[in-house]
Amino acid sequence: MQFLVLRGPGMLPVPAEVGRRGCAWGVPMPSPISPLQDTVGDACIRSISDLSLQLKNRDPEEVKIICQRRSQLNNRWASFHGNLLRYQQQLEGALEIHVLSRELDNVTKRIQEKEALIQALDCGKDLESVQRLLRKHEELEREVHPIQAQVESLEREVGRLCQRSPEAAHGLRHRQQEVAESWWQLRSRA
Repeated sequence: MQFLVLRGPGMLPVPAEVGRRGCAWGVPMPSPISPLQDTVGDACIRSISDLSLQLKNRDPEEVKIICQRRSQLNNRWASFHGNLLRYQQQLEGALEIHVLSRELDNVTKRIQEKEALIQALDCGKDLESVQRLLRKHEELEREVHPIQAQVESLEREVGRLCQRSPEAAHGLRHRQQEVAESWWQLRSRA
């Protein structure tokens, strides 16, 4: 690998050519960033640190500048890495909220479908229609029971996410309250 050495106060050797597919030291760039794994950036920073250690046999003033720049680089990298991790955690939290919101929508839709079935049931005109109506009602009761478990589970999940993400708490609690109200309306009509 070729280096372009810049002679000036505090200048480190810089690669003559920086490829588009990787960092300056030939390490390929990762596609997605994986949590808690070394990234290409980590390898590049280590390479720069190792290279700066090799330059310590220069005059004391250059060594001091190299050490300062190395420290700045390491601090900036640690800060960047920390910010990136926080951003990743925020995205994961947003995804959790989005998935929960979808589940709340799906339960609301199922409740509305069952409510429409209840409203469509007539009173029956003869014994046969009353028996058919009773069977439909029993079937509806069996279909509604799993919804209750799902409503209770979502209520706990909303509580957990509201504690973790206070900024989303109002919207989540409002949506969960809508689901609970729809559920109790369905139960009162069933």
